[in-house]
Amino acid sequence: MHIDAFGATHNGIIRSHNEDNIYVEGSFRNDLKADNVAITGGKDGRPRTYAVLDGLGGEESGEKASFIGALGLKRYDDDGRISDVEGYVDLINRSVIKEAAKNDIRAMGTTFVMIHIDEYRATIANVGDSRAYILRDESLKQISRDHSVVQSLIDNGFLKESERRSSPYIGELTQYLGMTSEDDIEPEADVVTMSVLPGDVFLLCSDGLTGELTDKEISDIMLEYEEKEAKFIALMLIKEALKKAGSDNVSAVVCKIVE
Repeated sequence: MHIDAFGATHNGIIRSHNEDNIYVEGSFRNDLKADNVAITGGKDGRPRTYAVLDGLGGEESGEKASFIGALGLKRYDDDGRISDVEGYVDLINRSVIKEAAKNDIRAMGTTFVMIHIDEYRATIANVGDSRAYILRDESLKQISRDHSVVQSLIDNGFLKESERRSSPYIGELTQYLGMTSEDDIEPEADVVTMSVLPGDVFLLCSDGLTGELTDKEISDIMLEYEEKEAKFIALMLIKEALKKAGSDNVSAVVCKIVE
């Protein structure tokens, strides 16, 4: 099995710096002065891991948090411990809290969404509202589950799905890595395992993409360019998000499963 993979993160139009990070087969944004980064993947013969991390806190806080998350993922990946999602989440949560305390930062954190592909099996995990999608049989489906106030309102019947994007609570998270609570509530990843089929196209993205493009718009772009390389699809998604407003950092990682 071959994977055509590509990831990119863009500063956006309005933000002064990029707080996102991406992870593609062991490579990530390690120069935090470089706001716009692209990474090409596509290695064969071993399990592969991809991720998007969206930093929170403003100034340098968010980019440091997402960097800590990417660096920790690299260590778990290299050590063959990537399946220990619970251990990874605990480590990064404590590490971000420690970094915030050391620098007297009040709010610092990162979201996290990952896909690990081993042969024809995929493990998808997320904390926060960065998302994972799969395009299969001409249909786009969200695999991850948002850890957000809006999602909780929808789940409990207080908000309609059609009202999601207009809610005043949009962007407010119920979980992220680096969260502290008087009630000692710790983040817990949602984990999904699924089969991988030739022709599948996976998308990982930050809310800088989904905040600008609806699922329908994302689906239309991916279907229109389904035969193109992963690089083309990822860059087109980011381009269209920037055309809408580009009010946030935008990150996308695309993985095409090729027989």
